[in-house]
Amino acid sequence: MIGKTILHYKILKEPGRGGMGEVYLAQDCDLDRKVALKFLPLQYTTDPEINARFKREAKAAAALNQPNIITVYEVGEHEGRAFIAMEHVEGQSLKNFVGAHCSVPLRMNEIIDYASQISRGSGQGHRSWPSRNCAK
Repeated sequence: MIGKTILHYKILKEPGRGGMGEVYLAQDCDLDRKVALKFLPLQYTTDPEINARFKREAKAAAALNQPNIITVYEVGEHEGRAFIAMEHVEGQSLKNFVGAHCSVPLRMNEIIDYASQISRGSGQGHRSWPSRNCAK
């Protein structure tokens, strides 16, 4: 997919995979900004129930307006695969941050700050809070 253009998004790189999607860094050629494109995995494209849930969750996330939750720009489909175009956040995941700093304990004020940001976001209805979904 790297280098391919899907609608008005040019795929730049594949930053990661999760249980419910393949996430690519892309350039929105219309609005000149970087976005994260999350595609439903190929094995689920023929399952109407999973497709509906993927789109339903994207629409629910798009209705949220909270600084600790990424913005959903578009929900669509390309060549039979559902996708979500969303805000790209620079930085590292909480999982990578903790892994890199595990030998140096975090200060209490840092722990409280990260926990309060996550809890503010989680109060908005997000169901998936693994550390890879939290950015520092």
